Amino acid sequence: MAKKLGANFFGCEDLVKQISTGMISKEDIDVALCTPDALTDLISIRSILRDKFPVKGKGNLSSNIEEMWNLYTKGVTYISTKESEAVGKLQVPLGQLKMPVEQLKENFLAYVDSICEGRSKALGPFITKVFIVAPPSTEKFLLKVEDYVPGHTKAAAEQAAEEESSDSDDEETAARKKRK
Repeated sequence: MAKKLGANFFGCEDLVKQISTGMISKEDIDVALCTPDALTDLISIRSILRDKFPVKGKGNLSSNIEEMWNLYTKGVTYISTKESEAVGKLQVPLGQLKMPVEQLKENFLAYVDSICEGRSKALGPFITKVFIVAPPSTEKFLLKVEDYVPGHTKAAAEQAAEEESSDSDDEETAARKKRK
């Protein structure tokens, strides 16, 4: 399956030997995809692969090779930024302005599902605010988060808005104190 999909290196025992002897360098490997039955064979090269070592949470350890392949060849990487102890920011490209609205919405919903799937529903919604920005403009469009995020209620959205308001009030107070 890996050969059919276009992988440069595939297999297990031979591949492990080639990596451990240095015939294949870590720099030659963009991502290591692995099925659960082959994971024990990779333990000996874990220290070589390090951050590329297959882990279920990263999506590179699964029984479905084609799904993993599509995730890493067609997926989009996004990086989060911590803004405070309770707030993080995630910026991802949805598409281009010339794309149909339905396609942009489909991309957006795929991101939301992907981001929320790792969080237990018992903990409540993971996403509390959503802004859409179309660079180079800095204008932000606030979306009703309860319309898009699973498990989100109107009450949770109102609470998040109140917390944001108190956070901005705290920031203004702190800024005034610094000026004095």
